[in-house]
Amino acid sequence: MKPIYRVIQENDNPSLSGLIKSVFREFKIDRPGTVYDDPSTDALSELFQTPRSSYWVAEDGGELIGGCGIFPTHGLPEVL
Repeated sequence: MKPIYRVIQENDNPSLSGLIKSVFREFKIDRPGTVYDDPSTDALSELFQTPRSSYWVAEDGGELIGGCGIFPTHGLPEVL
């Protein structure tokens, strides 16, 4: 099957959080101060309602297999 790419939805939160945290554990970077222990990782669909942000997920056969996003970060230059 070909992956489907779409905007994140609220029901993606648990699967996406689990996927992100499993990758952090796999690479042994599951440390304080990373998204591993950031509460917003469990609610990315809400976080990415922020203006000028966007998060997309990839799913294959109904299974979430990845995601990526952009988020305006304080202190970085504006992008046109």
